[in-house]
Amino acid sequence: TESLPNVLSYEIGAPGFDCAVGHVVSTHVECASSELLTAVGLSFSNWVSTHNLQFGCLYSSSLHSLFFNYYEGGSVDYNYMPVCKTESSPVIRNFNIGVFDTNSCAAGNPIQDVELCREAAAFFGEVFSAEGSYSGYPQGCFKFLNGDVYWNRHEGNLPSPNAAPICMG
Repeated sequence: TESLPNVLSYEIGAPGFDCAVGHVVSTHVECASSELLTAVGLSFSNWVSTHNLQFGCLYSSSLHSLFFNYYEGGSVDYNYMPVCKTESSPVIRNFNIGVFDTNSCAAGNPIQDVELCREAAAFFGEVFSAEGSYSGYPQGCFKFLNGDVYWNRHEGNLPSPNAAPICMG
């Protein structure tokens, strides 16, 4: 059987809502890309980092342009609409959460890519809180005790009673 190519496109979502799981435009580069700008017929204005807006690529109807908000976990502003990805043949991924205070999952391998970590957070309906270098926590993608998901680039892969690794597969 011949598989159809995956066609990526973009659309502006409804005010006050977020994109469906795995469809958030999660990088400044993608938000300002010529493919996205051509698809939605708008220009890119600027990036911000504010808790007053939700994370991701956003459309301002009053300014008729796009912005990217780097702040993870910000509140929803009904004057801004998310720009979402749509795919004709999306890739379906399976994620699972390991046991707290370990470095392993029952199935799969630890996630070693920040974008897959963001996707895993959305998959579980959790907030991707931040990426950073955290000693004393698992390297890669992990879920904190409060449910927030983090990306840890600190080498060492230490288990923590407050964190569980997130794996793919």
